[in-house]
Amino acid sequence: DLGSTFGGGPLACAALLATVDVIESERLMGRASEAAVRLRKELKGSVVEAVQGEGLLLGLRTSHAAALKKHLMAQHILLGGSGDPQVLRLMPPLNVSDAALTALITAIQSFVPEPT
Repeated sequence: DLGSTFGGGPLACAALLATVDVIESERLMGRASEAAVRLRKELKGSVVEAVQGEGLLLGLRTSHAAALKKHLMAQHILLGGSGDPQVLRLMPPLNVSDAALTALITAIQSFVPEPT
């Protein structure tokens, strides 16, 4: 018989229920889906060649990943790298605001890569 230190404990259960209540009351799952659709739609035709992933766990494929990351960081937008040097990792919170999405999209659309 295996057990866990916090499994089934009243505090852990209360935290879980409170988390589920917030996810439902703030419609976070639907919001994440809408935000992902918006990102895919509005980044089409930009320096981003493909948006990969599900929900808001996204990879932005671009042949200008390093320069785009530097451009975005200069505007205080943080992205992560990935195992693929042409993919930037984007993981905004489920409660990301429309203003933050607009700032990200505008920043990416304003990026002009250096000629090669």
